[in-house]
Amino acid sequence: MSSLLALQDVHTHYGEAHILQGVSLTLEPSEVVALIGRNGAGKTTTLRTIMGIAKPTRGSASARSSPAGFFPAASSRCSPSRGGWWPDPS
Repeated sequence: MSSLLALQDVHTHYGEAHILQGVSLTLEPSEVVALIGRNGAGKTTTLRTIMGIAKPTRGSASARSSPAGFFPAASSRCSPSRGGWWPDPS
């Protein structure tokens, strides 16, 4: 069975601030995953890095066990009225 999403040793900085430090996770088909933690723990930065909004400084990502890099931010759009992010159909 191949992983839907895998992150290995991901690091993300905002300026000098080292926000994500070695995040690794694997999401298998039919799994449900929740990111939990206190304020400032890196939950939003993890999602922004996966979506390509925040650029990782180190690490790798794969989708369905193929090296994929991180999803480009250009493939997503934000709409506060729709409550979040969704793929750009164009």
